[in-house]
Amino acid sequence: MGFVQRRTKGKPAVIKYRRFSQEKFPEEFHGTLLKLYLPYRSESQLKSINFPTYKSFHDYAGVQLPGSQYPEAVSQIVKRNREKYEKHRNDIETAIEEFEQNGPMTNEW
Repeated sequence: MGFVQRRTKGKPAVIKYRRFSQEKFPEEFHGTLLKLYLPYRSESQLKSINFPTYKSFHDYAGVQLPGSQYPEAVSQIVKRNREKYEKHRNDIETAIEEFEQNGPMTNEW
C-alpha cells in the first residue's frame, strides 16, 4: 500500500487547522488568520483594550515587527504571509466546494 517517509528539515510541512466561514463566524475566522500568519507571543497581544476583537485588531491595528523600523498594518502582514504559504488556496477551495456539491467521483472501471 505504500510507505511512510520521514520528513527532512528542508521540506515544508502541511499545517492542519479548522477553517471557519468569514460570513458565518467572522471572529473565529480572523482569530485563525492572526494565529497562523502573525508572529505573536501571547494571546493578549492579539486582543487588547483598544482592539477587543480579532476582527478589529486585524482590520485596524498596526505592529512593528522585529528588524523593522516602522509599524505595519496587521492586515498587510497577514495577507503577505498568507500568500506566501497558501499559493493554491483558490484552486483548493473550488475543489472542496465541488466535492461537497457533487460527492466523490465514481470509478467507472
